[in-house]
Amino acid sequence: MSRRKAEALAPRGGELLATPRERERAETLRYIAEMTGELASLAGGARLPMLTYFLNMARVEAEMQLADAAPPAGALDAR
Repeated sequence: MSRRKAEALAPRGGELLATPRERERAETLRYIAEMTGELASLAGGARLPMLTYFLNMARVEAEMQLADAAPPAGALDAR
C-alpha cells in the first residue's frame, strides 16, 4: 500500500469519540481495503484481469465506506 493511501486510511481524530463498534467497523474496513489491494496486485501480476478488477472494486468500496463514516474535515475544529 502506498504511503498516501496508508495516511488516508489512518485513524482520524474524530474516531477518538467514536463508539467501540464504529472503531471496529473502521478498522475492519481499513483491513479489507489493504488486503484486497494486495490481492489485486498479485492477481494483476498473474495476468488475471477480471479477478484484479473485482478485487480493486472491493478495495474501492471499502475505502468509500470508510470515507463516508469519517467526520467532515474541520468538524472537530468547530467546537
